[in-house]
Amino acid sequence: GDMQKAIASYETCLELMPNARNAGQNLLLGLNYVHEGEDPKVCNGHKEWGEKFQAGFERMDLTNTLDPEEVLAKARGRKPLKVGYISPDLFTHSVSYFAEAPLANHDPERISMFVYCRNAHKDSKTMLLKKKVADRNGNWLDCEHLTEKELAVQVQQDGIDILVELTGHTANNSLGTMAMKPA
Repeated sequence: GDMQKAIASYETCLELMPNARNAGQNLLLGLNYVHEGEDPKVCNGHKEWGEKFQAGFERMDLTNTLDPEEVLAKARGRKPLKVGYISPDLFTHSVSYFAEAPLANHDPERISMFVYCRNAHKDSKTMLLKKKVADRNGNWLDCEHLTEKELAVQVQQDGIDILVELTGHTANNSLGTMAMKPA
């Protein structure tokens, strides 16, 4: 297709519907295809979209979840960090292939892993990843039924220290969960 025309179409859509999430995200993807990653148009586009998008979500209050002693123990390596990964693409999909290495190789003495699987479609790749997470004493949660807000609450209840959204600006992402800053 003609990426320049696609970008123009997304820009028109955003003029008509400034909060059109998919148009904004597709515009950012398009900019990445047309311009170098360090190009100001790409950097500024991502920055502006991110600020506007995040403003649409209420930030979660973490004050009741932070225990200073626990933070210190994790910083000194005496207690594992809780790292969460979110994705709707943990099946035979390009995301699952690059996600496999960290999911299969975390040191369970240092990292307590939580995987928030948002894909309804499960296949042999899903089962392989789930086994690799279990082999590392990780936690696998099938949560495709949760809203972004409900997922944020779950992440906060799990006490996640670092949260990674693996999908970025592609379909079915959980950037709304990330915007609430539950970790």
